[in-house]
Amino acid sequence: MSTRRFSNEQIKVLLKNPNAEGCSEKSIKYSKSFKVAAVREWQAGVSPQQIFTQAGFDTYAIGKKKP
Repeated sequence: MSTRRFSNEQIKVLLKNPNAEGCSEKSIKYSKSFKVAAVREWQAGVSPQQIFTQAGFDTYAIGKKKP
């Protein structure tokens, strides 16, 4: 399990993303529509990093291995 913690500033930025329904210091709750679309794209061969980047997430902040 990751020990990564989001700062208050990172949480504010994440909550502005329409693909995130909620965020705490330890986790992100993604919208159902994003989760469904992300799985479809992944099955089509798109990398997780590319999926999250295209969705407006900072992969450095959430972790390159986390998505």
